[in-house]
Parts: sequence; structure tokens; C-alpha cells
Amino acid sequence: MVEAAQFDLQLRQEFFALEQRWAQAIRQTQKDSPQRTQFFRQAYDEVQQFIDAHYTITPEQRAAKARHQFLLVQAAWQSSSFHRQMQTPRLFDIGCAQGDMLLWAAQSGWDIYGLDVASTLIAKARQKFAQLYLPEDHLFCGELAQSPFTDFDIIFHADVFEHLHPDSVEDFLRACYHRLKPGGIIVMITPHALSGPWDSTRFVLPTGTPPQGLHLKEYLLSELDVLYERVGFELMMLTGGKKGEQMAVSRWKFRRRLWIEFALKQIRYWQPIRVAQWTERYLAGPLVARKV
Repeated sequence: MVEAAQFDLQLRQEFFALEQRWAQAIRQTQKDSPQRTQFFRQAYDEVQQFIDAHYTITPEQRAAKARHQFLLVQAAWQSSSFHRQMQTPRLFDIGCAQGDMLLWAAQSGWDIYGLDVASTLIAKARQKFAQLYLPEDHLFCGELAQSPFTDFDIIFHADVFEHLHPDSVEDFLRACYHRLKPGGIIVMITPHALSGPWDSTRFVLPTGTPPQGLHLKEYLLSELDVLYERVGFELMMLTGGKKGEQMAVSRWKFRRRLWIEFALKQIRYWQPIRVAQWTERYLAGPLVARKV
């Protein structure tokens, strides 16, 4: 996620204008149309070019983020009751960017696949795969529906769901469902609606403003619960990991967060900043969806 601290006011406004222009164009396209596919690719290629030109992230920072993501995925897999102890997991990273998280998984012997709509990012991922003699044909540039990859134990997507057009999220989840083995899991990271906006809107507009950039919709946990259940998943929370606490997957802790979310929704209008802070403290965290 791009931090505002590295952008001056003019760059923040330019970045917001870029995202807003493409978001408006994408929202006006028809579902499953070639135009929408084309706009998504063009939008994220332009956004990535802007980020590359104006935003600095060190290799150490990128590696630390990727390692953290892999440890979350690994913990979700190992702590789940459906974990197959003797099997090498087959992992699919949707929105894999430059493939950094997949490289960590490869070091642990996992069978890895990745997808991204941004051709510039997939090109960089292929370079890294080639340098480590990993199969470049395990990377795909395009949308999930077009991907030939299937039969996975784990699907991971971080900061992807909020970028999807709201009219296609259920189709996205169904595509994930059909690409998972029985008992497989999705591990996902997505910003919470009550703490947003988390796209470039936050650079120029106040907390509590609906996202107007390329986060086409940021979701409540209750909304995600309904969507995942409709497709055939059971949604849970991945908790723990602080002060040596073992990480675990819990449906009960997810349901407890639904109660907290309901309470926070009642006061968001009057105290949006405080609610955003409480949301980050009590509701943020990776989600795990088990294929039922």
C-alpha cells in the first residue's frame, strides 16, 4: 500500500486524479466486457508506472512484506483442521505483483502459481523466476476467469478484493471455489470499510469518505460473510502471532468481530476517526475461508 508520506501534495492530487479517472471509466463498463478487461489492464499499468516513478520501496522492505505474507499463509495452512501434514501445498497467489511472496513459498518447497493484471509486474516476476530457475509458465497475466491454473490447496489474495467491480465479486469467489481442492482454503487480506478509505482517496479527502479511486468497494466483515457463505465457504479469522502467541483459525473469533462491527457502525457518522482507529485495533486481520 502506497504511503502518503512519500508524496508531496501535488503528487497526492495527481495520483488521486489518475485513480479516480480510471475508477469512473471501469464503473461504467459492462460486466464481462472486453472493454472492462482492457481498462483494468491499462489502469494498473499506468498506476504502476506512476508508483515506480515517484514511490520508493527498498528491496529489504519488499522482502519483509513478502515474508510476512508467506508466514500468514503458512500459519493458516498449518493451523487449520484440514491441513494435510504430508502434502506439499499447491499455492495460487492472485494479484501476485512481482512474485515476492511466491519466492518465499518456493524456498519452503511449495508448488507455486501467480496471476496479476498488470503486465509490468508480471514481467518483473518472470525475471525473478527465471533467475531462480522457477517455471515462468506458472505465472499468468490477466483476469482469474481466463487463468488455466486450477486444483489448489491454498489461494492467497492481498489487497485485491476491494479492487474488483462489485458486480463481479461473486463470480470471482466462484472461480476461486472451483479452483480449490476439497477442504482447500482462501487466505485474504482486504481493508475494512469502517477504517477507510484506503485507496488514494485518503490522500486528499477525510477519513470516512467512500473510496473514489481504484478501491471500487471496501467491505464490512458482515458483507464478506454473506458473499463467501453464498458461494460455499465458511469464513474465519486468523488470529494470534503477538508476543509469541500461536496463530490459529477461528470461526468464533470472526463472529465476535461481527458483533463489534455492528456496534461501531452505529456511531461511525458521529465519530469517523475514532471508529477508524477502533476498527484497525479490533477488526483488522487476515481472513481464512474454507471450502465447505
